[in-house]
Amino acid sequence: DGDFITIKNNIVYNCDWWTIAGSKGIGVTDAKSSDGSTTAQNIKIESNLIFNVESRIISRVWKKGKAHLTIDEGEGVLIQINNADYRGRYLIKNNFLLFTGKGIVVNQTNKADIVHNTLYQSGTTIAGNFRGLRGNGTDDTTIEGNAVSVVPDGYAYSMGGGSSNLSIKENCLDGAKRLDIEGLHYTDTIFRSE
Repeated sequence: DGDFITIKNNIVYNCDWWTIAGSKGIGVTDAKSSDGSTTAQNIKIESNLIFNVESRIISRVWKKGKAHLTIDEGEGVLIQINNADYRGRYLIKNNFLLFTGKGIVVNQTNKADIVHNTLYQSGTTIAGNFRGLRGNGTDDTTIEGNAVSVVPDGYAYSMGGGSSNLSIKENCLDGAKRLDIEGLHYTDTIFRSE
């Protein structure tokens, strides 16, 4: 139920391995507007280094109903469930995520600006196809200038059901299944060792 939150310049690592709850490195859930602002970026997640954040066991998230016998949690960054009540904007910017179960997820949350993040080898342990950056049930959201590399057999970017008014531009990805999403550039040379 918070507002005016800044999470910046942190190192989050080697966590969420053995929990049966929905796990994440950095998360904001159920934000509430304290001043009625509709344009200011009141909740900011910036310039964090997040690595080795993943679920290693099956989780039990009660809101999902019955338990699924697969690993489906372990986000590096998760913003979720503002129920259209939150009026401010979210800023997720300049974060570097390495070896996470999932990358950045904006779930049932509007007014997010996801810009200039780098995800490397995202999707380490989850069973599903989504492994990188995902918007699900989001409105009025910007996804710009992100670079995403996922482990094989997964999607780097995914826009789930109920998403609308999205601005997706100048993003790139490699090593992933491809969805036809305008504003994504496919390359095989985002990251390479020499």
